[in-house]
Amino acid sequence: MPLKSTAYAENIYWVYGLLAETEQKCLDAIKFLADKNIGTRPFFWCMHEQPVFLNMGLYKDEKYPNGERLARNGFYLPSGLGLTEADLNYVIQIMNSF
Repeated sequence: MPLKSTAYAENIYWVYGLLAETEQKCLDAIKFLADKNIGTRPFFWCMHEQPVFLNMGLYKDEKYPNGERLARNGFYLPSGLGLTEADLNYVIQIMNSF
């Protein structure tokens, strides 16, 4: 669970990310949610895997296993000011049923 607040800031929950144990479980969760009309987004990919940087010759043959695992196993649930309490409860209910 993300922290609600710290001594210097309050969380605005811009994104709410979940991390699956494996890439396959992540893909399964994303498909399950999509089948229930709940859109998700994958975690951001590591800089060393971004095509723009690879095309520039940067990060050649570099590996960052922790970042790669996070990128492949994580996804974001819907968030934003346009979601109603009912929308949020629906996402929670469906995610709990997974």
